[in-house]
Amino acid sequence: MLSASTVTLLAMLSALLDPTPQPSSSELLRDLERMQETARVLYIAAHPDDENTQFLSYMANERGWRTAYLSLTRGEGGQNAVGDELVHGLGLIRTWELLIARNTDGAEQWISRQRDFGFSKSAEETLEVWGEDEALGDMVWVIRQFQPDVLVTRFPEQGSTHGHHLASAQLARRAFALAGDPDAYPDQLIGDSAVTPWQPARLLYNVPLRWMGGEIAPEWYTVDLGGFDPVLGVSYGELSAASRSLHRSQAFGASARRGVDLEAFELLEGEPPAGEDPFEDIASGWAEVAGGEPVAAALDALLQGFDARRPAASVPAAVAAYDAAASLPPAHAAALQQRIGAWIANAAGVWVDARVPSAFVVPGAAVDTTVEVIARGQDGWSLQGVSIDGVATDMAQPLERNVPVVLETTWQIADDAELTTPFWLRRPASTGSYTVPDRAHVGPAVGGPAAVARVTLQPPNASQAIEIAVPLRTVEVDPTLGERVTPVTIVPPVFVAPRTEVVLMPNGMPAQVTVDVEAVVDVETRVAFALAPGWRSTPASAVVTLAAGERAALVFEVTPPADATPTALPILATAGDRVYSLAHQAIDYPHLPPLALIQPALAQLSPLDWTAPQGVVGYIMGPGDAVASSLQAAGVDVQLLDEASIAAGDLSAYRAVIIGVRAFHTSDALQTHAQRLWDYAAEGGTVIVQYQTNNRAQRLTQDVGPAPITIGRGRVTVEQAPVAWLEGSERVRQGLHTLNEQDLEGWVQERGLYFAESWDPAWTPLMALADPGAEEERGALLLAEHGEGAVFYVGLSLFRQLPAGVPGAYRLLANLIAYDAATTEASE
Repeated sequence: MLSASTVTLLAMLSALLDPTPQPSSSELLRDLERMQETARVLYIAAHPDDENTQFLSYMANERGWRTAYLSLTRGEGGQNAVGDELVHGLGLIRTWELLIARNTDGAEQWISRQRDFGFSKSAEETLEVWGEDEALGDMVWVIRQFQPDVLVTRFPEQGSTHGHHLASAQLARRAFALAGDPDAYPDQLIGDSAVTPWQPARLLYNVPLRWMGGEIAPEWYTVDLGGFDPVLGVSYGELSAASRSLHRSQAFGASARRGVDLEAFELLEGEPPAGEDPFEDIASGWAEVAGGEPVAAALDALLQGFDARRPAASVPAAVAAYDAAASLPPAHAAALQQRIGAWIANAAGVWVDARVPSAFVVPGAAVDTTVEVIARGQDGWSLQGVSIDGVATDMAQPLERNVPVVLETTWQIADDAELTTPFWLRRPASTGSYTVPDRAHVGPAVGGPAAVARVTLQPPNASQAIEIAVPLRTVEVDPTLGERVTPVTIVPPVFVAPRTEVVLMPNGMPAQVTVDVEAVVDVETRVAFALAPGWRSTPASAVVTLAAGERAALVFEVTPPADATPTALPILATAGDRVYSLAHQAIDYPHLPPLALIQPALAQLSPLDWTAPQGVVGYIMGPGDAVASSLQAAGVDVQLLDEASIAAGDLSAYRAVIIGVRAFHTSDALQTHAQRLWDYAAEGGTVIVQYQTNNRAQRLTQDVGPAPITIGRGRVTVEQAPVAWLEGSERVRQGLHTLNEQDLEGWVQERGLYFAESWDPAWTPLMALADPGAEEERGALLLAEHGEGAVFYVGLSLFRQLPAGVPGAYRLLANLIAYDAATTEASE
């Protein structure tokens, strides 16, 4: 049997991204063209959206090379333009945005285990946080697995760009030198997942011409990536734009480019090419591989005889190519036969689908499963058997052309089946990297499907059967989006989650912790906390009985010890003889398949010396903004201002108005009616403007205050960086709360970003801070006293600190809200 024809993980993912992933004749032709090539290229950068999608589109389609992008991180330290998910939720979103981008441009996606811990000003800092040797070893491992002929880096090794960018390039040069050395990382060469040393032919730097004025240095090689692909009906610039625009969480919609489009490449390591093409002199084609001449001939015959109107007529030639591939070395034979086997089924229009009623299933369950098989393009196929999770059903049933055969069966899930959680979130991570279950998880973008149906089929006039593997999934019809596919996920019988991830505990008082309980199946569960010494919970535990799909909210009063510090409180749910501690968050956007973020159930408890400012605070939301909800959780009366309220509402009703991060780019009313806010301040109000961006992609078209101010790219990335208060800051420091050094401790990811770089004398800088060895920044916190009121520009990253429960950020923001009455309200 052609058992090696099991579809790849990438093809599995296609079945989850597209309800009907049957390739067209043009795609079948493109697959045949790609099968002729053996050359591989690996593109290396730091984050999702760093990749040059036009290069990937060109290499995968025009050249036919096996092309992959290695992102060292999942981009979890970025921001979110489509929702409020940050950190782990954002990392999952950006991972899948990479996958659907690769599904568009034809390349593959690899991801290492380094974390995006926020902006870094130097490669040295980045490598220290990531763990230099570990990060280098991970890259060597990926190179040895993928075995690229050419490495291409996106960024320079020195300069003023993001430290993650610089580090990715520095690691690539060192990995190029070490991947072929058997004495480097020898532990990778032994064990069940062992690889062999691999030496790429050359290392290239993809010089960013658009960032450098377009001038081409004599020593650079150029390639025109602007060609038109008649098979796909698009230029590579058009395909690139479609791929890049899928990074929607980063607001990276791109316009299509057409016509000649030169990209430059600098040779960093390896033998130079003989001519002007940086990708020539690379062994390409099966004739260059031992035992590959008959394979090359068979594939060429298959390609030459392909008829787009009758793709099934090429199945016999494809079977011959499959047989010829057996002459290759074992690793090559298995991979090529895998591709040809899948191509045979696709060319014949074979449709295999395996569905279950619900996307969530639990260990030990017997799940009704429907397997459907249709041979839509060719007579003479027969169904031989179906296997799900190792349990096989043998049969011998002919398939009439375009007539479905449906098998109703049962998937019996093992009692000890592993729960389907993102593999990089299963264990505690460091600041710089994830802890993965084993080395084999370094590189894959996501884990494999929770369950796979393997269908054995006999093609007409073939001596061997083929096996098609598809993931079990659900398909539901959305009234506006149509069919939506969700992968089946093995989950606990019950989820528990804190209603609020961060629970503030003002002034040593007990706090209510509401736990949401969600039943996947009928369940009785006891819910309790894993309390640290000195902490108390009332009640100590609570029992609830729920039907499948039912939810309940349990309220506990948690009392901290006298010397309490911020702590993580695990939530435990006992069902039967097992204890679970997992929370579920649904992530659902039109450009992604429905996703389930399943991670440890933790409530973050944050003791806080705190007096809530009085009065109603108006809030203008920015993208991915959780500041308003954080203030509400702390007892502040917050009212969200919609477009009508900004344009014509009575602002005098508010004690202060806060403008969310980047809101000037997302609120039309704010852009048009900002003057109303400055007038409100002149009449005695307080306006707090959180950071706004001003760059090539997002230009500010008006001032963000009553006097001119220029927003730059200044930032302080070291969250522990010392802060010096400046003259004029006294009323901010000694207002509703008296701020001290402790209020500047415990900050996360960074101090701030997008500071003001110049300003009118009407603005007064209130603090100075700097990263180690960097120039002092004074644009992080500015005050403009305007009429009877005040306007603040705040580049400090309050949008990260408040959701993380950082006490000092709450106290500082409370002082800004209460600034207009700071001299009359009681101080601590």
